[in-house]
Amino acid sequence: MATHDDVTSAVGRPARDRNDMVVLDHHECLRLLASVPIARVALAFNGVPVVFPVNFVLHHDEIIIRSAEGTKLDAALDGAVVAVEADQYDASNHSGWSVVIKGRARELTDADEIEQASALRLRPWGVDDPHHYLAVSTDLVSGRRIDRPR
Repeated sequence: MATHDDVTSAVGRPARDRNDMVVLDHHECLRLLASVPIARVALAFNGVPVVFPVNFVLHHDEIIIRSAEGTKLDAALDGAVVAVEADQYDASNHSGWSVVIKGRARELTDADEIEQASALRLRPWGVDDPHHYLAVSTDLVSGRRIDRPR
């Protein structure tokens, strides 16, 4: 089920990768990302890859996350490049999509940015009131859709 926002081939059909998945364009990737409340943040911690589930909001082409002190905040303070992945699937129809964003993480420290972020209704899960907001730039955006039964 391709949409008008999918990348199209020279003959007007959605472009497909070597695994026959529909390649999604930048706009469609961000639209799909904004449609789900949960993503996973992947980063390196002491040279080892780690993945954290997070709730987030897409705001002005940045992914905003609330965080307590810890690994995600440390990565943001170091300006680390992280990956953010979100997906949705229908197991009974063998269909779904996945979007991966790669960008630099940073802590929001500007008072205006923090005020805007606090108005986003971004509720924390594990900690009652994490005091930090993180932003991940959307520098590299990619996505795929499986649109037919295998």
